[in-house]
Amino acid sequence: MKPLSVSSCRLALLLLVVCLSTLAECQSGLAGVLPEDKFKQLFPKPNKFYTYSALISASKAFPKFATTGSLDIRKREVAAFFGHVWQETARLTDIEEHMATRGPYCDKTNGYPCARGKSYYGRGPLQLSWNYNYRLASEVLKVDIWADPDRVARNPILAFKTALWFWMTPQPPKPACHNVIVSGRDFGVTINIINGFHECGKVSQAAENRIKYYKYFCKILDVKPGPSKGCR
Repeated sequence: MKPLSVSSCRLALLLLVVCLSTLAECQSGLAGVLPEDKFKQLFPKPNKFYTYSALISASKAFPKFATTGSLDIRKREVAAFFGHVWQETARLTDIEEHMATRGPYCDKTNGYPCARGKSYYGRGPLQLSWNYNYRLASEVLKVDIWADPDRVARNPILAFKTALWFWMTPQPPKPACHNVIVSGRDFGVTINIINGFHECGKVSQAAENRIKYYKYFCKILDVKPGPSKGCR
């Protein structure tokens, strides 16, 4: 084996120094932005169902999540995602939608059927709802949660995958939440995508909560929030 030249050694040393000085950027995936101690700071008392290891495992199915753009953009995406998660699950304590608001959530007008006897109410970190979302997520995740929607509430990795699927996937005619954040658009656009029918175009405490949580998480992750002027 030929010995390294002096210039090669210097280059290797320089790369090592740069990597160590920006460790978060050098680490791959979500863990580089959200280490476990930060996750526990965001959610000090989550439901035991929602584990950090389940989140990291699920994120590997969506390699562009929290890895796109600069470190600040990556942090904002994590803050935005979990700002919505906090609102949807009451600080990661709810696995399923509350009994009082459950319904079949079956809409056959879009060409997607509903499995007999199954209800497609909210489940998981972003409370995946409606038969068509369960069907579309099933096709991408290669797990038939359309036929067995309760599976989302039984498997924490799958639960996080459904949330990340919704976050990363365009919701025509609306864009993907991921694309909104990484392109520097207003956080309020993601509110419109996730629950605009109920929270946009009116005074909405839920929408205000999402913005508040987003800014709070940005503070914890030591990043300035992007534009967040309200539901758009």
